[in-house]
Amino acid sequence: MKMELSGVLLRRRRRPGLPRRRRIATVHAAFLALVVGAVALLEGRDGGLSAALGAATAITVMALVSFALWPLYFAVGRANLRSAMQSADDHRAIAVRTTADFSTFPPAELSIVLSWLRPWISYQAMTLDERTLTLRNAGRRRWSAGARLRLDRVDSIDVGTANFGTLVERAILVAGFANGERYELGIVPVDATSRALSPVDDLVYRELIEELIARARRAEPSGSGLRSEQPQGDPR
Repeated sequence: MKMELSGVLLRRRRRPGLPRRRRIATVHAAFLALVVGAVALLEGRDGGLSAALGAATAITVMALVSFALWPLYFAVGRANLRSAMQSADDHRAIAVRTTADFSTFPPAELSIVLSWLRPWISYQAMTLDERTLTLRNAGRRRWSAGARLRLDRVDSIDVGTANFGTLVERAILVAGFANGERYELGIVPVDATSRALSPVDDLVYRELIEELIARARRAEPSGSGLRSEQPQGDPR
């Protein structure tokens, strides 16, 4: 089954190879606001450029405030990840950032506004076994939220990106069904020891997506087909 992404946070890779590990998202939004205003001005719409300049200014100010708070965001994110990894009590736990909102099951897409204002909530510990993919947040009482997804109900695994408002990061896009409803997740494996919780390097990313695809294929029911895209070619 072909995956059609409906979420605003997720994008498939349209060219061979891997996307860049990380890039700033808000700069593109400000540039887009200016372009829209310029087009409106050329078409003779009064106030188009002024409105675009206002939007670009607001986006830029929000970005600058957010960037200034990045040391705090990453510090809280690292603390949450340490707690999650320790509580998992499993040497196979993998530090990730995801687009998952665990307030419902299957997990819905995290609000882009919430991911901008509270970026630390999108970091989790992920574990894989032969049948399930488990994502967990750390809380005061061991686990506060999470989801356990059956690998035999995953029908698509792709290379792509996830937009977290201030940052666009390279992600593994996983889609499937749970409780009769479709879900789509962006999973970004990260280096929990890095100061800015940077996405993992190319080799680790490739190994993880290949392992995930292999496990999902082994778990899938006889006669079903998993659509997947393994990264190839130049990663740039």
